[in-house]
Amino acid sequence: VKTGDTLLAQPGAIVTVKNDAQITVDGVLSILGTQTSPVFFNSDTKTPGSWGGLACDSAQSVTIKWTHIDNAGGPDPTGSPRKSLSVQVPINVDIEDSWVTNGQDDEISIRAAAKITILRNTIISSGSTDGEAINIKDGATGDVAYNVVFSQAGTGVKLETNATVPFPQTIVNVYNNTFVSNGWRRGAAEPGRGVSIGVNAIG
Repeated sequence: VKTGDTLLAQPGAIVTVKNDAQITVDGVLSILGTQTSPVFFNSDTKTPGSWGGLACDSAQSVTIKWTHIDNAGGPDPTGSPRKSLSVQVPINVDIEDSWVTNGQDDEISIRAAAKITILRNTIISSGSTDGEAINIKDGATGDVAYNVVFSQAGTGVKLETNATVPFPQTIVNVYNNTFVSNGWRRGAAEPGRGVSIGVNAIG
């Protein structure tokens, strides 16, 4: 999706991704399902980690509502799993009433001074040797509330600010979320947790 262009997914749309492809967004991502007609993003094989996910690292804005993002996290050219949804620019990110399942790394990864609204989402059975459900870093601000995270390999919600560039700080209101069976990745370097707030972040 080129800069200045918009990918608009309307209620009931079904997007099938083949051959471990990734959707790269440099413009506007607007996925607008409804409760009765959600949008679906999935691979053709419908197996965990079988497509690359939504790479919005240079996007102009991201809005996702009533959407299923399933089985993302397929390997990049080096063989490492990719994130289901990634953002690395200071934009507005609004993710509400959606589902992310069977990803292989971070499900929602935001690494910039974005303005975030992450509400009433369900994240299930994700991560492999790595992977946080909601990973917010590098100066993002906003709200993470009323989400359910079940069976995440790593942390349910992680907040951090860059260790060498402490400002702007990551400052996020995290409330009324439910975390069940998270942190089953128990590597010596970094065990998983339900909630992790560190490296200059404020929760």
